[in-house]
Order: sequence, then C-alpha cells, then structure tokens
Amino acid sequence: MIDLKPAPRLDAITRDEIEKLGWCAVCLIGNEDRVPRHFGDNEGGLALRTVVTKEPWSATRVDQQRNAWHKIIPHVTVWFENRATAEIFETVLMKTLGHYSDPLHHSWVGLTIDFEMSMIDLVIYEAAESAMTKIRSHDDWMKAVAARVARRRKADAGGR
Repeated sequence: MIDLKPAPRLDAITRDEIEKLGWCAVCLIGNEDRVPRHFGDNEGGLALRTVVTKEPWSATRVDQQRNAWHKIIPHVTVWFENRATAEIFETVLMKTLGHYSDPLHHSWVGLTIDFEMSMIDLVIYEAAESAMTKIRSHDDWMKAVAARVARRRKADAGGR
C-alpha cells in the first residue's frame, strides 16, 4: 500500500514529461476505518471506490470535501501505461470487490466484516489477471518520469 503525500511541486519540464508519458493510475480510496452502516451496527463496513487519474495525490480531494465525518484516504494506487487499460482494470476490480461487499450509493462499495484490507493485494492481482493487464507500482512510475526528465534535460543542454 502507498501513502501519498500532498501534491508535489513540479517544474514545467517534469509536468510536460508526465503528460507525454501518458500513464494513468487507479486509486482505491475510502474510509480510514470501518464505520457503522446503520444504527446499532457494531461491525461496520469499509466504504471504498476507485478513481482513475493522472494525479493520484488529488484522488481523495473531492470526496474529503463532501464527507466531513470520516477521513477519506488512498488505500492502494496502481499504474497503467494508458487510460483505456486503467479503465478496464477499474471495471474488473470493482466487479471483483463486489464479491466481498454490499453495494452502497453511487460508485461506492461497502466491504463486509469478512474482508480484511490485508487481502487487498490478492484482490488487485486477481483483477489484473482477469483483465489481462500488467500493473505497475508508484515506484515504477516515478522511475519512468525521472528517466524521461533526465533525457529531456540532457537534450536541452545540448547532449553534454
């Protein structure tokens, strides 16, 4: 799992190379802890949803502003080489999570007490296998961006 920091300050070259790279992230966001689903619910549920974005550091911003009662955090972020692949994976992931959850309103699912977040990596790999996609980590993305930026800076400096 990944703990994302606030939006990084990026220079123009880095922002440009991120855009050209074209990778897209699928972020699994949700409540920090289990919350009661109804009055008298002692077990609680974990509300989750997915966000497809090129800027995972802002994935929780809108939901956090709408929900002042419970802290919304990113639980998992995985990267794909294009948006279409990320959207296919997102659809399969939500279908896979549906086996362990109760449907909530809009695009949220409520994980039951039977599901522990320690199982999420297995669900991610199961969804990736079902979608026949290759997932990449946040470190892979950072290395790809750094390599593109280094090549660009070298080319801009005249190849010195």
